Amino acid sequence: DDKNKLMISNNNNNFFKFYKLADNFKRRIIFVYMNNVDNTERISPFEIIAKSFIYYFEKKNYECILIEVNNFNPKMCKNKDIVFIFSSILWIHRNRKICDSIKKLPSQNNNIIIYNTEPLEYKLWYDKIYDKIIDGADMILDYSYKNLSVYKNFKNKYYCPPCFSPYLNELWNKNNINHKVEKDIDILFYGSMNGNRMNIKNQLEKQNINHKFIYSFK
Repeated sequence: DDKNKLMISNNNNNFFKFYKLADNFKRRIIFVYMNNVDNTERISPFEIIAKSFIYYFEKKNYECILIEVNNFNPKMCKNKDIVFIFSSILWIHRNRKICDSIKKLPSQNNNIIIYNTEPLEYKLWYDKIYDKIIDGADMILDYSYKNLSVYKNFKNKYYCPPCFSPYLNELWNKNNINHKVEKDIDILFYGSMNGNRMNIKNQLEKQNINHKFIYSFK
């Protein structure tokens, strides 16, 4: 696909048009996220991303449910529910075959949106199992434009990079009412290091931008 056409198609109107349901049916999305692997109580990045999506979906009159993957059971899905889940969760919980278990529900017509969060272009372990990860998906969202070329036989795919989220500002203000803590980091980078990210880090240091890199979930 032409990149410009793909970018234009990646807008809220087309995104919601794909899931246009009957007027008498209450639209519902179940967001399945993964908690921190070290079992700390701080909010996980997957929960932050899910809540950032929920912020917009609720404005479109969708009922949104946020549930941790260990508490998720496909039987909780109702007919025509949309299930939003992250690719890394499907990999870590691959023995549960979450997508298959949702699709096999009798008399159900659930749609599955998978948000890929992993770098497919770096020839890592993830490349070898991406086809199993997306099996059963009705739509793929990806943080990286380069990754879209990997899904050669999958048409319903969209470049959806992380960007500004009003939800994060609301979260900060809500939790900072009494403490009045000043924001002391301009850019927080959360994830493992690779060549591209090291280049970003070097550029930030050259610009004297107050930044912090966290290299693992722990």
